[in-house]
Amino acid sequence: MEGFVVFLAVVFLLIIIGSAIWRGNVTKRIYKEKGYSGGFLSGFLFGQDAIIDAMSKKPRMNSTETKEEEPTWYEEATGTGEVVDPYEADPKLLAEVEEMNRADEVRAQATTTLTREQRKELENAELIRYYKGLLDCGAITQEEFDKKKAKLLNL
Repeated sequence: MEGFVVFLAVVFLLIIIGSAIWRGNVTKRIYKEKGYSGGFLSGFLFGQDAIIDAMSKKPRMNSTETKEEEPTWYEEATGTGEVVDPYEADPKLLAEVEEMNRADEVRAQATTTLTREQRKELENAELIRYYKGLLDCGAITQEEFDKKKAKLLNL
């Protein structure tokens, strides 16, 4: 019986040491991929904590290696690879963006300065416009539109 207990203890120790060596090698490989040296001892001693620490490190760039940046959409559009201001390339785009910015500013200003009654009136006007669209496309009749409009306008 004593021999069996000793055998189990040895097997258990071999498993523990083997897993520690494995964790050390994993940590060392992660360190190497990110451009750092070492890592085996910390992985061997601290296990999963060292692996998590190694994975959270930012990659280092060697002095000889340069990071290749992906071209932006406007570099691809010109086909030359040169950087072009998208607004210079398309003045319509600039006008659209400025118009959207103005609309956003007006909308933000309107929602912050309106009283509750004014907001309700604005919502009613938008609903009337919606029902008018339904009327124009034939989804509702003139009579249904008039009822909805009268209800929204409290007539």
